[in-house]
Amino acid sequence: MVTPWIHNGSLTTYLEHHFIELTLEQKLRILRQVAAALNYLHSKGVVHGDLTANNILIDSDCNAHVADHGILTMCSELSGTSYIRSNVRWAAPELFEVAENEEPSTPPQPASDIYSFGCIMLQVRGVPWQLC
Repeated sequence: MVTPWIHNGSLTTYLEHHFIELTLEQKLRILRQVAAALNYLHSKGVVHGDLTANNILIDSDCNAHVADHGILTMCSELSGTSYIRSNVRWAAPELFEVAENEEPSTPPQPASDIYSFGCIMLQVRGVPWQLC
């Protein structure tokens, strides 16, 4: 997979370097762009499955780009592993449910992405993770 170079890196990195100077309008613009990208993916039947601020890239014009969409779901289906990786802070609670009959875990749904988006909204707002 080849993608263009995104100058400002991930949203996590961008917030670390520019949080103080970002206006509310700029923060809302980023969140609107991420929401539009999620809406587009969901309208095509694609669930991101691993939406975190590390998978949102900010270009030189401060536009947000959602990356790695659907990669986690495809990899999990191929290898038969869990859908939850190291990004548990952003994972929806239903993804932690374990079936009693050891059936494969339920794949992420659009609602799982919306939960993750809510976590990103808190991060952009500046809420410390200890309060979440």
